[in-house]
Amino acid sequence: MAWVLALFGGYLFWQKGTVVIDPSLRQMWFWLGCLAVPALCSIFDSAVMDRSARTLLRMMSFGLAAVVLIQMPPSATALRKITIGVALAIGFFCLDGILQKFFGHNIIGNPLWSDQFSPARITGFLGLNYAWVLMVLSPWLFEGCRLLDGRGFAYWVAIPLLFVAVILGGSRASGLLLVISVLTYATVIGVRLGISASVKFVVPVFASLLGSVVMLAANPELGDRWLAMMGVFPGGAGDAAEILSWRPYLWDAAIALFLEHPINGVGIRAFGVSSETLLVGYGVADRIPGAAYNWSPHLSVLEVAADLGTIGLLGYAILLTTLVRWLINAPMSAIAPGTDCVNGFVSAWLNLATIFSTGLCGGMAINRCRVGICENSDPQSAAVIDATFRNAMDR
Repeated sequence: MAWVLALFGGYLFWQKGTVVIDPSLRQMWFWLGCLAVPALCSIFDSAVMDRSARTLLRMMSFGLAAVVLIQMPPSATALRKITIGVALAIGFFCLDGILQKFFGHNIIGNPLWSDQFSPARITGFLGLNYAWVLMVLSPWLFEGCRLLDGRGFAYWVAIPLLFVAVILGGSRASGLLLVISVLTYATVIGVRLGISASVKFVVPVFASLLGSVVMLAANPELGDRWLAMMGVFPGGAGDAAEILSWRPYLWDAAIALFLEHPINGVGIRAFGVSSETLLVGYGVADRIPGAAYNWSPHLSVLEVAADLGTIGLLGYAILLTTLVRWLINAPMSAIAPGTDCVNGFVSAWLNLATIFSTGLCGGMAINRCRVGICENSDPQSAAVIDATFRNAMDR
């Protein structure tokens, strides 16, 4: 679907190039450029030049897809239906993964993933990063529940389902991202809609958290993996590196590569190949899942540092700062895709799903901002307000 939108966006650019530099689109291109420009600079020294070039191409294609989303804004009613539809899809993905865990296969028959590192891992429809993808998309679920049921009852169905999915998924990094997502969304709706709206959301969250603790206590297989995290704190038992799935060695390798290539890094998506020799020297290469080609530091800021160097770190900092500042002032209709972008960029690693968030979700956020400003206005006022928004974006 994204590639279809990108082709259509490319067609609009070819037929009417001004559509790409329209004032209302500049913010989206600015965000995309914060990573695309460093990515371009990194290609010249990339350890895997063809992969870096393909990644940059995907970045730009998502930007063209966002052009379509912004230039063809849906009505307020359609936006509501889209948000609720996405929320229902996320709920379905949660349920599908849970069923896969209990029955050994999901609704379409995909079995649990099994290898030397993960004997029974949920994939569902979302692949090996099942729990992580759910957490990045969780703001859509929260906002869809709010729109579907103003009394808050939908939260009591969706949030426990989400908690069970992330616990069974076994990704502890996703658990941390869930905390970030919940706190961000609760803060936003509390500021925008009042404390009562935030309370309706937070109460089922705390109930789900309590239920999760009981679930972990009753199931040692699950509980041991999550409680093992206590070993990383001072005085804890066990090897912190092993508890963290050898990620400290990946972090050390990322820092070493950044120091060797401080300006433009080793090339976007080239960390794995570049770090293989270092990790073999550390004696942990055989303990890290997957092929070296796909290894990641599992910490976005270190991946940016290693892949894109100082140029990338500067772009990453500008992107996050401006995105958060923009989100603070955006209307509620832009909260779900905007928060989704933030989740993507503070998550464990900067893969193509995060790049997808930059172009598509960033574009949808700006699109929704325009609709959110105009949705309660008469046609003449809406035109004036939309022009004002365009001028504000042009400054």
